[in-house]
Amino acid sequence: MLLADVSDRDLTGEVITALTEDVVTWRRDGYRPQAHTRTFGVQVKVGDLVDQLRPLTARRPARVLSAQTAGPELVSQVTDLETALDRQAAEAGTTRQPIRSGIAASARTPPSALAIGALVKARRLVIRPGTRLRGVPVSQDGHHDVLGVPEALGRTRRGDRRIDRVVLAGLPRAHLTEPGDVVVTTSPEFGVLVDHAGLAVVEFPAKVLRIPAAERQSFTPRTLAALMAGWMPSLRPAGAVRPPRLEDHEVPALSPAEVQFLDQFLAALDARQEVACHELDLVAELRDVTTSGLVDGTLTFTEPPSVQMGQ
Repeated sequence: MLLADVSDRDLTGEVITALTEDVVTWRRDGYRPQAHTRTFGVQVKVGDLVDQLRPLTARRPARVLSAQTAGPELVSQVTDLETALDRQAAEAGTTRQPIRSGIAASARTPPSALAIGALVKARRLVIRPGTRLRGVPVSQDGHHDVLGVPEALGRTRRGDRRIDRVVLAGLPRAHLTEPGDVVVTTSPEFGVLVDHAGLAVVEFPAKVLRIPAAERQSFTPRTLAALMAGWMPSLRPAGAVRPPRLEDHEVPALSPAEVQFLDQFLAALDARQEVACHELDLVAELRDVTTSGLVDGTLTFTEPPSVQMGQ
């Protein structure tokens, strides 16, 4: 079956033409799926829709890793990015380990996708609701981090919002996260993060996706979050009144070996990102302290700064 979802686009002549070509090409005698690309159409097995009770909608990746991008082009793009990271480290005079993904072009059939709701029903994932914190004092002081929409969307760093444990004890349905929980929000747009530390409070409308120990070969916290971020659209379709339910979203099903390799690669990227974020924090703090000290008269320059000025 060929599925196509154009609910997020105006039905212009260009869209109608591309959609028509998808259908006509797909129905043509002698058609080979691997030999053609489609603009909107997504081919699925009827048996998968029936057996797994998947929604009759086409999920298209919203990121750069599109199914229409040729494998060799993606390999070239990844290689360029790896080289750029090496060059940036060399120019900065740091001794950071190079990052190598080890990917290669492939002509294999894209992995099938599984609905979050079906995975929860099969007890392969667990959903826990967030805690309503309306009217509850949240600040930078406290004992437990608050993880919600700002953190999941990357607008706030973890630790900027905290809640006191005494206040938390007065919330009857509040619960703390466990290390490896995946925090997800679908409203006002899609966002996801991994809580590696645990002992945080997830704020409604964000929810927790928890991976049972028996499913760690199929999903790890890093791979689940990455697959969701790379697969799901970041915004609801135009004209939609309500955001899509988390249960209706889908996750590509990778093989255990692919999950293992992807997790290792993501761990290396996380380590590199942590170093970069720490450096950015130090630079921002140094800028703020120096500037404020000059403004209020507590600091002054006695000689020109000994720094290498970049281009």
